[in-house]
Amino acid sequence: MSFNLRSFLSSLEAEIGDLVGRKFLSPASIIDGSSNYQSKLHARMLGALARAAQRPLVPLIEVKWRQRFCPDLCVINDAEHVLAVVEYESTNSSDERLVGKDLYHFEQVIKDGKDDVEAGVPLPIYWIMISTPPDCPVKKWPWYEWNTLVDYPPQLKDRKIRNASPYRYYEPGLHEACDAMWRRVAEVVGDQPLTNVAWVNMGLDLRLEVKNLNGQPQS
Repeated sequence: MSFNLRSFLSSLEAEIGDLVGRKFLSPASIIDGSSNYQSKLHARMLGALARAAQRPLVPLIEVKWRQRFCPDLCVINDAEHVLAVVEYESTNSSDERLVGKDLYHFEQVIKDGKDDVEAGVPLPIYWIMISTPPDCPVKKWPWYEWNTLVDYPPQLKDRKIRNASPYRYYEPGLHEACDAMWRRVAEVVGDQPLTNVAWVNMGLDLRLEVKNLNGQPQS
């Protein structure tokens, strides 16, 4: 069994819907950052991510990847090849970390994996970054040191503007970062073996939308 992005996201939406129906998740938990106290939102989404990996595929949580990268989820097949790598950032981490941590780690591991490919070990089919910035005003969203780092977009660092709509605050820079990262990766690994980098966002309606695929904005 291979890995299909649309099928995985559909399965994940079903798991999210189950959490909503049982009142473990709601739009309020996206708007109000205090809902993520003790990483409550991240922990519940991590469970949903694991359950979304359909058998016979196997979900692995926080695998140490070469001692410097521990993605939230790796999906493997019977041959123990990693088919997909998923990072989820909740309301307290959907910020500059999307570029400075997630995309950075994806890029470095993909580049390092070229030697593995030559040895017959394929790259994962998908590298998926899931974020949680809604297109609406938010409250009690934290403002960490990450938010002040001008090495990562947006260049204008303003908490009030961010709080008016985190999605609009980050979207342009994320598309630019995805495009630049994909161009650098393509120069190293080329088109074969096939690998894909996707930015997926969970908005206020708790639906999952692919926003960028291989550097290209998606409608």
